[in-house]
Amino acid sequence: MNRLILKKLVFTSPAQPDKKPAVIDFAPGFNVISGPSDTGKTLIFECLNYILGGTEPPKEPPEAKGYTNLFLTVTTATGDFTLERSILSDDIRIFKAAYDDIKDDTESEIVSGRATARVNISNHLLEIVGMNNKRLKKNESNETISLTFNVLRSLSCSKSLPSAKPMPMLVSTF
Repeated sequence: MNRLILKKLVFTSPAQPDKKPAVIDFAPGFNVISGPSDTGKTLIFECLNYILGGTEPPKEPPEAKGYTNLFLTVTTATGDFTLERSILSDDIRIFKAAYDDIKDDTESEIVSGRATARVNISNHLLEIVGMNNKRLKKNESNETISLTFNVLRSLSCSKSLPSAKPMPMLVSTF
């Protein structure tokens, strides 16, 4: 089974190229995102959720006005790839390169962010980790449901630890 290791999240404003991209670099292993209120922790989670196949685009705080394109570089045993998704689109472009190495002629393919589409990001990511076409036990009657990347995403990304004060956290390896 292969791993997906989150490497870099980038939020850009193509319509305003003078705006500096917002960049989050992840370390291999366990990452904790913490800080005072209203500093972007929730926005990071919303961006990750959306680019990995979530249905809701991230909310737009005033500081993010004009930022529309998300990029997420992921490392696997076979190399890096980068997902790109506009908050205005269901389509996700997959570049076969790290974000910093993307050029105009970088090989890419397009998949859908919608789980109902035949070619979608959930199936693509599950295939990479060798978990496509897997079933999960739903109940004691042994009914099953299909494993989706949404299930793995919700297990790997948690907004808080069990404590008196919620603190966002993230595991960067799936």
